[in-house]
Amino acid sequence: MTCGAPPEHCDRGASCAGLLTIPIIGLARGVTMQEAAPYAIKLGQALQLTDILADVGEDVETGRVYLPADELAQDGLTAEDILARRADTPVRTVIQRLSIFTRDLDRQAWPGFAMLSGTGRAVVGTGTIVFRSYLDELKRRDFDSVTKPVKASSIRRLGAVALHWPDLFRPNQR
Repeated sequence: MTCGAPPEHCDRGASCAGLLTIPIIGLARGVTMQEAAPYAIKLGQALQLTDILADVGEDVETGRVYLPADELAQDGLTAEDILARRADTPVRTVIQRLSIFTRDLDRQAWPGFAMLSGTGRAVVGTGTIVFRSYLDELKRRDFDSVTKPVKASSIRRLGAVALHWPDLFRPNQR
C-alpha cells in the first residue's frame, strides 16, 4: 500500500457499496454516474479505512488485523505485533500515517457531494462527517486504537455535524 493505494478489500467492499448506492441516493440534475463514480470510490475507501483504524483493538479480539502488512513492515512490525496488542510508538506511527492518508482520501472525495441529490448529500454527508469525527478522536487518543476501539462520543459527533453541516452545501469550497 505504502499510503498510495488503499487496501484491496476497500476497493472490493466499501468502494463497491458506494457505487451501488449512487442510483438509490440520486445524483443532482445533469450529473452522470461516470462523473460521480471516482468520488464515490474515494469516499468508500476513506470510510472503510476510517473503520479499520478505529477498530484495531476490536478486530484483535476476533484474531484479525486489517492494517496493511506493507504499512506495518515499514516500521518493522507484523500482524503478530498487533495481535499482541502493542500500542507503542511504531504501531501508533503506522496508524497516524494511515490516518493522514485517509483524511487525504476524504478531501479528494469531498467535491463529489456537489454531485449528489439534496437528500443524498444530507444523508451521506452526515455519515461522512461522523466518520471523520472518529479520526479526530483517534488523534486525540494519540493514535491508539489498539488498547480501546475509537468512537467519538455522541456530543463530539453532534458537534462535528453541527460544525461541518454547512460544508455539505458548498463542497467545492472546503
